[in-house]
Amino acid sequence: RRVEGGWTLGYDPGIALPFTGGGPLQDVEMWELWDAIECPTLTLRGENSDLLLADTATEMTLRGPTADLVTVPGCGHAPALMADDQIDVIRDWLAAASPT
Repeated sequence: RRVEGGWTLGYDPGIALPFTGGGPLQDVEMWELWDAIECPTLTLRGENSDLLLADTATEMTLRGPTADLVTVPGCGHAPALMADDQIDVIRDWLAAASPT
């Protein structure tokens, strides 16, 4: 977004600070929790995410609940889910995952 004198990030750059422990960003090991999920899962990843790396998102499709992965082009970490194409992805996934 535009600010006086230029531009600033469209998200909170401090979002990852709790994971840094006061130093450089640390890896957070969550695979044990991920692997315990037993329900159908959809992972939405912004193409330009600096928190959920593409390799990690791909790994999420191979283990645990073997999530369906949708990468939102031109988006940062978390898609805003305000655009019809992003909403349609979720609507269609829920319709397909719902028992009939």
